[in-house]
Amino acid sequence: MTAVRCVWGLKRSVAREMIPRLEAFLNSGENQETGFGGNIMDPRVGTFFPSSVKDAITALLAEWGQPAPKSA
Repeated sequence: MTAVRCVWGLKRSVAREMIPRLEAFLNSGENQETGFGGNIMDPRVGTFFPSSVKDAITALLAEWGQPAPKSA
C-alpha cells in the first residue's frame, strides 16, 4: 500500500523526471499484489486501489502519455 501511495505522490507532484526510474521498475521490479487489508469498516473500502505497484505505475505512465515498456 505504501508504495502505491508513493506513486500517487509522484502523480500529485507531476514528477515526470522519475519516468526513467518508473520504467526501469516495470522492467525489473517484483509484481507483488497490494491492498489495504480486509476490514469492511475501513473507510477506504470504496476507493479504487491498484492491485499492484506495477499497475499503479502503468496507469500513471499512461496518464502522462508514456507507453508502458514492452515487458511490463
